[in-house]
Amino acid sequence: MTKFYMDTNWFLNFYRQALDDLALLDELAKYKGTLIITRQTINEFLRNRVTTLKGVISEFKKSVDVPQPHTTALLRSFQAHEELKSITKDYRKKAKEVSDYLQQVIEDDKKDPVAQKLLDLWADAAVTILDPSDELVDKAFRRKLLGNPPTSPGKYTVGDELIWELLLANMKEDLIVVTGDRTFLENKALLQEEFSSRTGKTLILITEEFSSALKASGKTPSEKLIDVEKQINFEKQIAGKKNLPADLMWVTKGSGKHAAILCRRIDDLIDAYQVETGNDFSSDQHIVPIKRMIASLILAKCDQIDSLIRAEFGEDSEGGNDASVGN
Repeated sequence: MTKFYMDTNWFLNFYRQALDDLALLDELAKYKGTLIITRQTINEFLRNRVTTLKGVISEFKKSVDVPQPHTTALLRSFQAHEELKSITKDYRKKAKEVSDYLQQVIEDDKKDPVAQKLLDLWADAAVTILDPSDELVDKAFRRKLLGNPPTSPGKYTVGDELIWELLLANMKEDLIVVTGDRTFLENKALLQEEFSSRTGKTLILITEEFSSALKASGKTPSEKLIDVEKQINFEKQIAGKKNLPADLMWVTKGSGKHAAILCRRIDDLIDAYQVETGNDFSSDQHIVPIKRMIASLILAKCDQIDSLIRAEFGEDSEGGNDASVGN
C-alpha cells in the first residue's frame, strides 16, 4: 500500500489561503490509513500556527482599516452622512470582534477549528506517527553539515533533514511526498535514489498537490480537492506581486483566454466610469486587491466551465488555450 507524507506547509495553507471551507480536511481523513506524519511536522505546525495567525491578523487589520468620513458643518446637515458615520462605527466594531476572535484562536487552540480537526486526525490510531530518536537527530545534523538534500543552506535548524531521516528509517512501503518545500522538489532524483537504496521501496512522487498524489497512487481525487488546489496555485502565482499593475497578474492556465477577456472588460468598465464621472482612482491602492479578488472568482468559474467543455467535447477543445491579458 502506498503511503502519503504531507508536510507542514500543506496544513498551514488552511490559514493562509482563502479556501471555501474546512471540508477538505474531512476529505483528507478518508485516507488516514495511508497517512504518515512525523512528530517534527506536528511540532512545526504548532509553532508556525501562531506566527501564521499573527500574519493573518495583521493582514486583516490592514484590509479593514477604514477612516472616518470627512465631516464639515454642511455634511452634518445631511442624514445620509450621519448614517454613513454610523455604518463606519458598526463596521469598525465588527472588525474588532473578528480581530479579538483571531487573538483568542492564537491563545487557545481549542477555539481553532483548523487545529482541532488536524489534532483529531493525527490522534487517530489509523494515522502513522514517526517519533524522532537521538540517533536520527545526529544523522540529521550530519546531513546538514554535508549539505545533502533535503537541506536549506540559509537555515540553522534541521527540520527537513530530520523528517527525511525519519522516513528513511521507518518506511516499509512505497511513498509519495506532498510538499511545497523547494529542497524536496528540486532534488527529486537524488531523494528517489537514496530512498530506494535505504528502504528497498520506491519514492513514487514528490508533488505540491495532494490530488496528484492520489492519482499517482491509483486513487481518484474529488473535484473539490482539485478545485481547491487550483485556487491555491493561482494565489501563489500572484503572491509577491502586490506592487505590479493588476493587469500584469492575469497569467492563467486552462481557460486563461476567456478569463483574460472578462478581466479586460472589467478594466474597460472602470475606465468608462472614470471618464463619465471625472473621478480618477487609477492610483488607488484599494483597486488592485479588489481586481485580484474579482479575477480569482472569474478564473474559478471559467475553469469550471472549461472542465465541462473538455469533458463534453474532448481535451483539444477551445477551452484549453493558455493566455494572458497582455496578449
